[in-house]
Order: sequence, then structure tokens, then C-alpha cells
Amino acid sequence: MDNIRNVIKILFRYRTPAEVLSGEAKYNDVRRESFIQLANAYMPQYSNNEIENMLRFLGSEFEWHNNKIRGQVTDRKQRAVNVFDAILLFADNVLVEENGTPLCRYENLLRWRDMIIALEEDLFITSFLAQKDLLHPEIHRQFFWPPVIGHNNKSLNRLMAQGVAENHFHLKGSAPLFHLSWISMMNHVQNQDFRRTLEGYDDRRLHMKTNYSYQYADPSLYISYLQAALIRLYLFACLQKDSFVLRGGYIKFARIKPFLQETGGLEDTADGQMVKLEDYWERIRPRSAYRKLEMEIMQEDVVCLLHDTHELRFRLGDIQTNIELMTEKYAVGQLDYTICHNSLARNYDRGLNEVISGERWFLYEIFKRIYSGDRKFKENLNWFYAYLLIKEDIRSELIQSNDNVGFCNFLLYQNRKEAFIENTPFEPIYLRMAVRDTILNQHIKKLEARITPKNTPEQLRDAIRKNDHAILNKETCKESLKDHFFYVCHFIKDKDEELDKEDRSYEFACRHYRKRMEIKCQAHAILEFRRTSGRLAERLRGIDASSEEIGCRPEVFAQAFRFLKTQSVERKDEMTSEICKLPDLCITYHVGEDFLDLTDGLRAIDEAVSFLNMRCGDRLGHALALGIDVEEWYESKSGYVLIPQIDYLDNLVWLYSKIRKYRLTGLEDTLRYIEKRYDEYFRMIYLNHMSEGHLSVVFRDAIEYYNKKGIQHNYSNKQCVFSINTYYDSWKLRGDDPMYFQNGYFKIDSSVKTEWDESGINKVFPENYRIRYNPEASYLYHTYHFNEQVKKEGNQRKEIKINPCIIKAVKVVQKRMQWVIAQKGIGIETNPSSNALIGTFKRYDKHPILNWYNNGLALGASELYEVPQLQVSINTDDQGVFATYIENEYAYLALALEKMRDKNGNPKYSRTLIYQWLDNVRKMGLTQSFEEITE
Repeated sequence: MDNIRNVIKILFRYRTPAEVLSGEAKYNDVRRESFIQLANAYMPQYSNNEIENMLRFLGSEFEWHNNKIRGQVTDRKQRAVNVFDAILLFADNVLVEENGTPLCRYENLLRWRDMIIALEEDLFITSFLAQKDLLHPEIHRQFFWPPVIGHNNKSLNRLMAQGVAENHFHLKGSAPLFHLSWISMMNHVQNQDFRRTLEGYDDRRLHMKTNYSYQYADPSLYISYLQAALIRLYLFACLQKDSFVLRGGYIKFARIKPFLQETGGLEDTADGQMVKLEDYWERIRPRSAYRKLEMEIMQEDVVCLLHDTHELRFRLGDIQTNIELMTEKYAVGQLDYTICHNSLARNYDRGLNEVISGERWFLYEIFKRIYSGDRKFKENLNWFYAYLLIKEDIRSELIQSNDNVGFCNFLLYQNRKEAFIENTPFEPIYLRMAVRDTILNQHIKKLEARITPKNTPEQLRDAIRKNDHAILNKETCKESLKDHFFYVCHFIKDKDEELDKEDRSYEFACRHYRKRMEIKCQAHAILEFRRTSGRLAERLRGIDASSEEIGCRPEVFAQAFRFLKTQSVERKDEMTSEICKLPDLCITYHVGEDFLDLTDGLRAIDEAVSFLNMRCGDRLGHALALGIDVEEWYESKSGYVLIPQIDYLDNLVWLYSKIRKYRLTGLEDTLRYIEKRYDEYFRMIYLNHMSEGHLSVVFRDAIEYYNKKGIQHNYSNKQCVFSINTYYDSWKLRGDDPMYFQNGYFKIDSSVKTEWDESGINKVFPENYRIRYNPEASYLYHTYHFNEQVKKEGNQRKEIKINPCIIKAVKVVQKRMQWVIAQKGIGIETNPSSNALIGTFKRYDKHPILNWYNNGLALGASELYEVPQLQVSINTDDQGVFATYIENEYAYLALALEKMRDKNGNPKYSRTLIYQWLDNVRKMGLTQSFEEITE
């Protein structure tokens, strides 16, 4: 199956549509030379002889498969490779239909997952069902299967039927975004926002193809999109045995003169004159001769526009007019003209997945004609092939399908999720399918929909009402669905842009000054929303911070999180007038998902726990740094990291202090190495840019202030020693509002304190409150935020060769931190597919969840006690971007564990143990929900 998967990716993922439209490549004749060129580019592990043998083998394999499924044996010679045979061969091996629903064969689920990352599911499903229905005709074929199909493992499905919680679910990234985007694009070709968006994608392709020959052509996505829309319109008209005119309602008289002469009309009209078709429409349309001519004219027009891109753009108005005519003539509703029957428009099984049925029907009907050998339709199949190639090209720019790692790569995809949806009729459908269909397609008891905060309580109130209205506003949607989901506001992380500017508009301001002001505004809006929104306020249950974490540390959000989590809010019941207390906001925080150095990721996790005052029941999102293989990670970077100097210094000091705090033995060489590096980097970043004169002024002012307030202090001793321990003490203060240290020492005016100001001081960490009165620690914290030269020097990137003694220490500290997090009762939201695509590991059996929790899998006490048994849950993150569902996430892990082998090559875990472990994780996920689950 590996070879056929590679071949399908070559034929449908890497070939350009321009080759097909030009006739250089054909659906039914995969040429040896071009296939070898493609395979050389994308399958370098094979020699040319092996590739040629593969092509010959596939030809006979496809012939054998076609004979098998039809129950026939033929003596025909091996024919050329047909691209649609490749689709059917794979689909027939991995898919099955049960109770009218297409499913993946469980044993092939990981192969299926690999394929549907690269290509859309419906390509294979509609092919499979079309061939099946030709052999066993269905009276009423339904097209309402979920956007992500399940599997046929009954035991695992029954386990999921007991209910799961979706605890990490970004609302706007969780709809079937490509399904809806494509339908939106195909029905609105004149949308100029779409044009600008696709032209922007051309400038920043996320999935680049290899230039494998001198004839290679990678057309613009916008032109390809218009070609696909035209092909779809044409093929739909052919399916309906209808036609359309693309030349503005006119055709040349010379083209129809022979027919008009036969009917006695317009004999005296000069050749070349433009004739209005509608003048003769009613009289001559039923005639078969004219009908054939009409189809020929339509085909000629399509050929012309597909090859003349200037004319294609000029005729957009005509194409859109015909789309609207098809919608008026055939569509049930206004969203997609291919929803052309009532059976496509209405799913009586809870109304799910209705909007995407038309495109599925369209693919299915064409595949039926392909596999039935319909000769009349044969001439259209190269265009259909081109249509599929264009569709996959655009899909690859919306669904994360490239091989790049890191959150920044994901963010590029994530930022495109609404490009073809926002401000279109699909926007409310997008929200509904993200939540309502996701819940009802599966067995989800609670779903945590994450949304961005707003700047005013009114905006937040309107956003939640708008979302609820879109999700719940459906005849078949019961009010009880509202009990299955709630909202969490996730603040957005951003880099401190001021650090990279030569001319800083906020010079002498603290780090992330503008972001801190934005967060303060949004935090107050959340609090005011909770105080003034009645029952609606109960829809919001928690807060989070997400997006790119490199360059935006937990310290930026510390004050806001402490401020919001400690506010006790009451509301008046609208019916009884009783005073009710709102549940306190719970907190979760994206951290340790993406990092420039594994030590940096561990430090960020420690900062989140310490600065945000996380406690039992709170959660960490992803936290990969806490569980991935340390040695493998550094090996994947060839032992080097490229990182800002100040982050490297912070990491060294943090690691040094953790070794000391945890009393780890055998790491004396690491401590000595760090001490040496500390002296070097501290001098370069800090000491070289610190002024003795400024330090003297700060000390003088501090003495005057503290003496006046009657506060004990140590500022009388002017001799400062900035040791590594002092630096660590200054790091502990980073959860405090830096404005309390803007004078170079800790200064607070108790007479003007507000609730926000009160939260500016972390009263939980550090435990020793008086560290703030330590002259060196306070001054270093001030310097970290307000010394422009220190910030500039610290922001310089440096390539660091990581010493093996550091790797050894990181490994030990990581394991100890796991136990610390477990003892605090803080949970981890794992997102297997998201983590595999964003992280450096690509296999589900490499996911760190196994390093955090193995209760149920472990047979021996020693194996059980080696793992900290952290609280974990399984979730999807952005299921639309990653093309997944939560029940599939459980299944991917289950099958990956079943495939694991011990050193003797035997299965490492039995199914019974795996399902016990999964059930434990499922139950933990339910208990970790921010909203109580009642049976």
C-alpha cells in the first residue's frame, strides 16, 4: 500500500493542472517519461528502473483490481495506467460501508490518515461509493457522512459512545473549512476578496512543488481557481444534459446559419452578424439538432476560456451569470447549485452535513460515469482530472499538509481559515458546523469553544450571542445542545515588535508595553461582561493565551490571569431575583508547544505555572517540551540552537537553579559549565550596558523612599554583586507588573491601588516576598525591562552548540518537572494530530502522552512508577486545519499502540490494555472540563 499511496500523491498532488489542460498529461495514459521525472523528484529512494517497474506493476494491478471487483477475467493486454483506477484501488482497500455510512477499515486507519492529510477524503469516498453502487445499485444514496469519517472498530466505537470531552477546541479553526471554502469559491467567481487572497497565496505558497522538468508550469492560484469554477459549471451542465452560453448571450450567426436556413429563419441576415439567442430560444430549443449544436458551442467556449486566461478573466460576469442561472434552475436553496435535489438539501437525520452534499454528489456522479465506461462522458474526463488537481492545490494552502515543523508554519495556515468564509452566506454555517455538527456527529458531552477576547463587554456579549445564534439557530437543533458547549477566551500572543525596531516609538517602556495595555483592556472587558450580562455570563468559563509563543512569554499575561481568576462575580437571577454566584474562571495556557531550545520550552512551562499561579484543575495546552525525547530533539537540530542571547542566558540560569532546587546529583560538570557561561553572557548583555552613576542614583532614591515609608532595606551597602543566584531571584519577579520597578527598585503607592494594581504583584510566587527589596534583584529586573541597550544586545541572535552536559541535565530536569506538575494536579491538553504536524516527531507512538500517563498500559509496578501519571486529555486543537475529529484522535493513538513492538518483535501492548488506558484518559478528559458534566 505504500507504493500506491506514493503514486496517488504524485498523480493528484504533485502534477500541475497546466500539464493536463495543455494535453501534456492525460488521465488515462500516464506517460513513462513524465512519471519518472515526477517520481525522481518526490521518491528519490527509488532508481529509474524501480520506478519503471512500479509503473508496469501498477498497470497490471489496476487491471487485476478492475477485473476482481466486477467478477470478470479478461485476456486484454495490460493497458496504460489510469489515474482514476489508482484512486479506486486505494479506496477499495481501506474503505467499507456500514449502515449506509462510509468508514475506514480500522487496520488501515493510519494509512488513511497519511493519505487524507495530502488529499481530501471525499475524493476517495465518492470514488468508492460510485463503483459500489454500480455493482449493487442503491435506490437512495445519501451524501451526509461527517466531514471526517470514522472507522469500523466496534469495540473502540462503543468506548467512545460513553462520551468524551473536547477540552481544546478553537472555534474558528474547527469547521470543515476547506469544504465550505471551496463551495463558497465555486459559487462566487466575481468576489474580488477571493482574487486578492489567492494572489497573496501565490506570493507565499505553503506547499511548494518541485520544478521537475523544463516544461514545468505552476500557474497562479487565482487563474487555476477560475478554471476550476468553469470546469465545474460545464461538467454540472453535462450531468444535467443542459447547456449555457458564455459570450454574453450572443453567438456568431455564421455558427448557426445552417440550422436557421433549415428552419426558414433569417435567410437575409449577413454572415458574421451577432444574433440574440433568446429571440429563437422557445421555438428551436427542443430540436435535437440544435441541442447538439448548443452543446458544441458550449464546449468550444469552455476550451477557448481554459486556454485564454485573459478572455477567462474578461468573461467572469458571464460565468457568474450562468452559475446564478443554474442555481435558479436546479438548486434547492441558494448556497450551491450542485445541491440540485431535495434529497441533497435535507438530511432528516438531525440535519447534519447538508451544505457539503452537493459537491459530493457532483464527484460521485462523475465517478459513476468513469467506472461505467460512459463513452459520451469520456471526452470530459481530462477536465475533471484538472479540476481535481486544482482543488488539491488550493486545499494544500488551507489544510496543513506540508512537511514543515513549528508553530509559525501552522500559524500561516491558521490565519487563512476564514479567507473565503468571512462576510459570506457561509459564515453562520461555518460556526454551526464547527460546533453543532461536531458534537452531533460524535459522542461529545462537553466542548470548550475558544474565542478571542474583545475590547469592550458589549463586543464580547455580541460575539457570544452571535455565535450561539449561528450554532443553535436550526429547526432540528434542540435547546439542550446549548448544555454541551461553552466558551473560553484566549488572549493572542504577539512578538514584541519594538525589540526589532531601530526607532522605538515606546522607548524606555517595558517589554511588550503595547501588548500589556491591550491585555489589560480585554481583561477588564471580560470582568465587566461577567458582571453585567446575567445568565449569558455563564457561557464563559475560562481564559487562555494562544498563538505563537516564541517571543511572548507567560510573564506578559501574568497580571491579567491573576486578576481574572481571583474575581468573585455575582448576578441577579432574572426569574427569582435571587443573587447567584458565577463560577470562578478556570485557566489554561498554551505553552511548551514551540521553542527555539528545549530548555526554553521547559522554562516557559515553569513560568506559566509560577507566574499565573496555576493550581489543581488548571491546564497546560500542549506542553510538548515536558515530554518529548530530549536527546532526539537536540539530535534533530544537529546539536545547535539559534536563539536570542538573553533567552540563552535565562535558560542557563534557570537550568542551574533547577538542578540546585531539585538537588540533582551527578551534574557537577553542568553546574561548572553554566557558571562559566553565565559570567560571559551576563557581562556581554548586562554589565557592559549598566551605569554605576545610574545605579548610585537608584540606590539613593530607594534609601530615601524606604526610610520615609519605614521599610527595612539593604540599600546602604553600595557594593553590588550580581551572582547567578541573584539573577535567578530577578527572574522570579518577572510575573510582577514591571511598572512597580520602573524607578530601579520596588515602589508601590498603596493609596491608589485598584483591583488591577493589586494583581500586579504575585503574592504566591516567589514564596519569599522580600526578594523584591533585594537591591540587585530589583535593579536587574528593572534593567531587563527598561534598559534599551540591554534589550538590544539581548535580542541579538546567536548560534549555540549545546554541550552534552546540558542535554544530560535537561533530561533529568524534565523528568523531575513532570512529577512536580503531577503533584500540583495541573492537567495537560494533548492534541495528537496537531502535535505530530507541528512538532518534530511525526508518529503517534512518539507522542509524549505515554511519558506522562501509562496507567492501564503498564503491567509491572516498576514501569508504572517510572511515569508521573499526569492528568491528561485528548483533543483536536484546530480540527478544520488538521482535518480530524476527536474520536479519530483516540483511534490514531490506539492503532499506533497496537503496532508498537518490543525488542523481540512481539506486540508491546494488547488491545485490552490499550482500551483500558484510553478509557482512563477519556474519563480524565471529562473530569477536566471547565463545566461540570451531569449525566
